[in-house]
Amino acid sequence: MPSLHDLVAHCDRRTRRTAFADYPGSFNGLQVANSGRVTKIGAAVDAGVEPFRLAVAAGVDFLIVHHGMYWDMPRPLTGPAYDRVATLIRGDCALYSSHLPLDAHPQIGNNVLLARQLGLKPARTFIPSDGGDIGCIAPSRLTRAALRAIRRLRRRPGRDAQRQRFRLAGKVAVPGRIVAAGAGMQT
Repeated sequence: MPSLHDLVAHCDRRTRRTAFADYPGSFNGLQVANSGRVTKIGAAVDAGVEPFRLAVAAGVDFLIVHHGMYWDMPRPLTGPAYDRVATLIRGDCALYSSHLPLDAHPQIGNNVLLARQLGLKPARTFIPSDGGDIGCIAPSRLTRAALRAIRRLRRRPGRDAQRQRFRLAGKVAVPGRIVAAGAGMQT
């Protein structure tokens, strides 16, 4: 297995980490180091104490997460923040975070992979961000009933303003954390 340094350098290059200006206070890249040895890699969506405990229990020593620990630095290492860091350090598990760089990646990005899991073929990108577009659009043959079901799943408090940015009309768009579906997606 590669060293921690080599693996971090590879992830930084593969995701083009430095090309992206993420949300203020967020930090992409290596967030917690380990002893430098990597033998087992894991992945999780969020950086929480429970995913960390499960990773350590499974022998993971390099954990990649989409939503990292740092969004509002500086933060005192007390309470839950301490528990998260202590779990990683005691388990000798490094933590690597990739938020917008992973949203945007055309081969391994969460948006592209989600579209493919839905049986869709990404056709183009949208939602410009520093570093590249962070969403993908794929032609869809979903039935109107399926589209209504997807719309119902998307309805969450605080999402109305974000949803109104898109005019739905025969495609599925996978922008970051929402799935917008319709008969044709235009931004």
